[in-house]
Amino acid sequence: MVKEEEYWFASKGTAARKFDVEFFDGTIEGENRSAPRSRAQVPTTEKQTTSSNVNPGSEDNQIVFDVSDLIQYFHNARLPTGIQRVQIEIITNLVLAPPDNMTLSVCCFTKETDAWLELPLLFFNHICKLALVSGDTSASDWLRALDELRLHLSKAKSLTFKRGAYLINLGTSWWLQNYFLHVRDAKARYGIRYVPYVHDCIPIITPEHCVDNLTRDFITWALGAFQHADHVMVNSRATAADVKAVAKRLGHEVEEPDVVTLDADFRGATARLPQEFMSGDGGGEILLRNDLTAGEFVLFVSTIESRKNHLMAFSAWLTLAKRHGPENIPKLVCVGNRGWLNDAIYAKLAASKILQQKVVLLSRISDLDLQTLYRTCLFTLYPSSYEGWGLPVTESLCYGKVPVLADSSSLPEAGGAFAEYFDVRSETDLLRALERMIFDKLYREDKERKVVEEFRARGWVDIANQVVDLVRNWSRRDAPIDQGREAFTERGLWPFAVELGRYYGISENMETLIFPGMSSGEIYRQGANWWWPEPWGCWTKPGVARLAFVAPLPQGEAAVLYVGLKGVQGLACTATVTLVGVSKRVVFIAQDQVKWVTFRIPATAMANSARLPLGFVSELRFSADQAADFRALTNGDDPRVASIGVLGFMICSASDTDARLSFIESVAFDDFKSISADM
Repeated sequence: MVKEEEYWFASKGTAARKFDVEFFDGTIEGENRSAPRSRAQVPTTEKQTTSSNVNPGSEDNQIVFDVSDLIQYFHNARLPTGIQRVQIEIITNLVLAPPDNMTLSVCCFTKETDAWLELPLLFFNHICKLALVSGDTSASDWLRALDELRLHLSKAKSLTFKRGAYLINLGTSWWLQNYFLHVRDAKARYGIRYVPYVHDCIPIITPEHCVDNLTRDFITWALGAFQHADHVMVNSRATAADVKAVAKRLGHEVEEPDVVTLDADFRGATARLPQEFMSGDGGGEILLRNDLTAGEFVLFVSTIESRKNHLMAFSAWLTLAKRHGPENIPKLVCVGNRGWLNDAIYAKLAASKILQQKVVLLSRISDLDLQTLYRTCLFTLYPSSYEGWGLPVTESLCYGKVPVLADSSSLPEAGGAFAEYFDVRSETDLLRALERMIFDKLYREDKERKVVEEFRARGWVDIANQVVDLVRNWSRRDAPIDQGREAFTERGLWPFAVELGRYYGISENMETLIFPGMSSGEIYRQGANWWWPEPWGCWTKPGVARLAFVAPLPQGEAAVLYVGLKGVQGLACTATVTLVGVSKRVVFIAQDQVKWVTFRIPATAMANSARLPLGFVSELRFSADQAADFRALTNGDDPRVASIGVLGFMICSASDTDARLSFIESVAFDDFKSISADM
């Protein structure tokens, strides 16, 4: 048995204290104080033209699948839900049948290393296969697999990308606070292209169905995705429309997302399992254990949370029982784990004896048991108010069962001509659909016959090959990623534009609603020497941390740059801040103190500096002679060793006295809302 070790995955941490404020100023000799006043404006964000330095049409590409969320999921659970299953099926099918002239890699991002680590492909397939067997997280074979996973992670080195690799994330990454920092670093160092697969925009489109932390993290991810994505894949036309709507609201123009639908044959995974991996009898045991009779229950497969509309389903079942008698209606079998915002669902169930009699809740059941439930149910129900695709809809059709669906979002795409639809806003319409499917046997059988005769699911290998084909097409038409940026990628920089006179906090998003012009100071961090943003700002790691941005200053215009620093936690330090090619500041900062450093940048300094078409590129470097070990301060809960913190920055023309006064007032009152570009 491998000795168990602790593995950290990126999440938020706090170790901040109250601080005092002090300014540190400096003047560069030769500053042009009489330069004309200007407040040239540029968009605060810019979609980058990104691609590899492989020749157009080259087939020698690398696809790197980021499975960070799947690996984290395995540390806490076993049986995959929808998004985990999509990753498992697409990637394992490609591992079993690798595409020609294409290198495949699988990696995950860990908090302990703050980097992508590569996993062996065959081991990845092995642990995914075990995950499909059952929900038993204490089984010896599963525990052995987790031990082996920890061993691989402990020995793995940071992933080295091939030049021009495609980093594809089929899952989620919004919980990884430093994710896009490392995407920028990989773009600058290796010329990678980043491609997210967007399953939905639920936390932005329907935030009322999400907890605040999820909504904030998703907004942060969306802002980063629009800045860094070279291509976007989505699971439906509805999700594509939502992605474009969110981008437009934030002030971005995105190319048309590539739709990779999830109309997959969900029977394939179970069929591939070797006999020794199978659990259950593949027949009626799941029915006997839960007092179910074939053909006398309706199946509702979904996480139990407010968005899935269990409340409407329960209310409809109560009405059916009262209208027709409990003995004359089928049971409702709900299969799924607990989600969030579900107190009202369980309260309604607890308050009704009829519902307790007619509703069965199941979770952590094997694929084989779920297969039995699909095959023996009367029909399926999926009243969700919003979906990106709706995997249980496709599952139902795969087993020849008619789904009763809400007419919302992507569900008409998933159900096509085979489903029975109802108005998601009307419980009366749901009751109409349910009564027709329950009591009109000829109608139901006719619908089932149409499903069996006409519905054709795609194999997962076909969906996987569609992803590969997209990569081939992108690589043929993409221009080199560092075209026009060579001088900066050689220095490991991937700078974005700022707007003059706006403050950019290097801080965690605290907003739960998006708004036009919303931006993030996080995107200006460069390299690997940063910890994740917190509400006040961001700690640096020991060594040199870098920050870079493009300022749209005209030639011959002097500028002023303000940078906020936070002292090392619990330790006084001497900090060095260098504006590369311009000047350096060495300042003493007391423990936890805030100090603002001012750089006065002469017009001659910018005239001699490298530029991008959008303007003058500034690179800041931060270091200090002290660092705090947060493990000692948190009894080991926080693994970071942190040096000085960075609050944020603002740059403006030296002649723009309004912007400079507004900034000084913001510092004095510790309120940057009026000048902030942050979230």
